Amino acid sequence: MPGLAARAVGKVGAVRGQTPSRVVLTMPADVRLSRLAGVVVADAAARAGLSVHQVEAAAIAAANACATDPAGATVSLEVTVGPGGIDVRAASSNGTTVSVGR
Repeated sequence: MPGLAARAVGKVGAVRGQTPSRVVLTMPADVRLSRLAGVVVADAAARAGLSVHQVEAAAIAAANACATDPAGATVSLEVTVGPGGIDVRAASSNGTTVSVGR
């Protein structure tokens, strides 16, 4: 995928009962990268102890949020894992913001 790049930063590894961890993924709003957003959120949801159906739903929501912006936009996905759940915030360079929490 020439011309596409994603950047991830954060502290990972939190599990239920530990200090929350935070991951930030910044990437072009491109449908070809939407699966990456889904994988990041699915991992966080699984580490938080959510059910398989909740993990799948969170991954699909994140992928959709990152694939619906116009060409040239950038999406920043912030995922925080804490005891009992996750908080997800997707913000695009065109001003769209989506938040999903516990």
